[in-house]
Amino acid sequence: MLDHLLGSMPEARRGAVLPTYQRVAAALPEGAPATSIDVAAPHWSRARFTPPIQEPGLLVVNGLHANPLASSLPSVFLTDVARYALGAGVLLVEDDPFRGVGPRDDRTPTLLSLHPQGTVYLGSWTKVLGWPVKIGFVGWPRDCLSAERLRACAPTPEASGLADLVAVLTNDRAIGIRRRRDALLTSRRAAVAELLRTLEWPFVPPSGGAHLALLTAQDVRLRRVLAAERIGGLDAAHFYPRSAPRPSHPFLRLGLSNVPERDWGDLMAVLVRVLADFRAASSVDDEEGERSD
Repeated sequence: MLDHLLGSMPEARRGAVLPTYQRVAAALPEGAPATSIDVAAPHWSRARFTPPIQEPGLLVVNGLHANPLASSLPSVFLTDVARYALGAGVLLVEDDPFRGVGPRDDRTPTLLSLHPQGTVYLGSWTKVLGWPVKIGFVGWPRDCLSAERLRACAPTPEASGLADLVAVLTNDRAIGIRRRRDALLTSRRAAVAELLRTLEWPFVPPSGGAHLALLTAQDVRLRRVLAAERIGGLDAAHFYPRSAPRPSHPFLRLGLSNVPERDWGDLMAVLVRVLADFRAASSVDDEEGERSD
């Protein structure tokens, strides 16, 4: 759906994405104009909106438990985005699958509530459940895009998977699943955060989501080391369009949700070893570089 919306923009008014990540920007051809708004990762939860230099025709915002940082944008930021979009005539696309993951999500407004006449809203029924099949919904202003074009590009879920989901959502099972998943993710975020504090490794404190962001100037190199140990991580460059510069504050997203419980303790032990060894090796490299200078 996001690819369709980006691809439907006129060539001269291609989309800006906030935060920018490759899955969203897949519809942008190589070299197409794209605006990447760079918010320093440590300051995400108290960031202030600065309008893009290149005025876009479309602004995609993933504001709540933002992918990839698992840290939400503040309400004042979202209010300023809505005000900018209203004044500039920019179409907003609110990518909001994480709403409901955290118990206090209702304290953060939706862009839809702030700018209902100009916001396409993408929501999810399954993200908070960790459901194996992802099923969501789309809402859009009547005069913005034709319903036929949006319906035509939307994938059709398997009937059996949809029926199973309906059965869960219409009884108390969904409440139990959400509570268990929230408890699991909360405990895992806390465990990894405590580990990183012990190692004195900087990270973005997560406010929700199923991942957190490690701050490192060597994000690509660390990702390769983690991958060799079968630990999932994505470096900052993976979240920016091909035509946009790398972020000025590199980070690496560390996933937490797809590890079986039986493997969690072993993974934490491996993570301690990998990060400690990586820091020691990086310190040696830095010292050798200084001596050669």
